[in-house]
Amino acid sequence: MRENRRFHMALIAQCPSRWQLHFISTLYDQSERFRRLSLINLREGPNEVVEHELIMEAAFRRDEEAACELLRAHIEHSNSRVIETVFPQGTVAKEPTGSSTDQPVYPLYKKGLST
Repeated sequence: MRENRRFHMALIAQCPSRWQLHFISTLYDQSERFRRLSLINLREGPNEVVEHELIMEAAFRRDEEAACELLRAHIEHSNSRVIETVFPQGTVAKEPTGSSTDQPVYPLYKKGLST
């Protein structure tokens, strides 16, 4: 688990803004508990290693566009796993037909408990 944090923080280590680094570190720490929870229900082999290798290779090539896209996809994949774990199939409501979005509506938002 520590290796994952070190990897992600190394990607942004050269950021000149201490405030941004602190903010991202805090976000990482807050999301980590949900990511760990999602690993309980991991059905497939750990794609994380492959994803990290691809991100690392793009970063070493200094291919900013590829590295950012791979990182975005990696984070999206992790977020999807977390959502599938926290909101198992059948607990996520869909917007009614004809709504402006076909995105899932999570129970807290549906009940008006969000900010």
